Amino acid sequence: MSKYIIEFKEEEYKRAIRELDEYVTVINNTIIPAFKERSINVNIDVIREFFDDTKGFIDKQYKNKLELLCNNIGVKIQDLDYSKDESIYRLANISVKCFWDLKRGIKDELFSYYRCLYLLDDNYITVENEVAKKAANYDVDLKEKCTVYAENDKQKEAAEIVKTIILNINKLQEIGFLNNSFPQLRGIDFNRNQCKIESSDFQRFN
Repeated sequence: MSKYIIEFKEEEYKRAIRELDEYVTVINNTIIPAFKERSINVNIDVIREFFDDTKGFIDKQYKNKLELLCNNIGVKIQDLDYSKDESIYRLANISVKCFWDLKRGIKDELFSYYRCLYLLDDNYITVENEVAKKAANYDVDLKEKCTVYAENDKQKEAAEIVKTIILNINKLQEIGFLNNSFPQLRGIDFNRNQCKIESSDFQRFN
């Protein structure tokens, strides 16, 4: 069976585009500069790691900094004594403080870690030359993600019938034949300016 579109979720698509633009901006304006300042190699994997497990990411950066400081003075990490080497621990803590600040600041802006990670995992965001950008095929992929197709011939047949009914009902509304007192059909709200099809109405045909 060829693909038959039951519904395109336009509002979901618009929200995804809006979020994608917002998250790319946040990554470029906050995340990447912080990484570069700490000499962290900027790529899509390290950004995904930051959003997926911020605490784990920061712990890793802390240990890396601690190891670097120890190497500079010729001391092994396991030989550190906090009472004597407190300054080394303090420097390591200072080096990762910006990442905690980033996490708190982003949350204050109602930034959704989950949604951003979803866009990263599904490759809607890419990083090239230390700059985050929307993937080349992001629009096609998002439209596909927001499109509901008929899963079988019964769903397709039902959708075709309902679309024909709705088309005729909309024509009747345009000429003023229908009003709010007209009996309602299941899934069709005559209070709307235009009747439309909802993909959830076709689940019974699975």
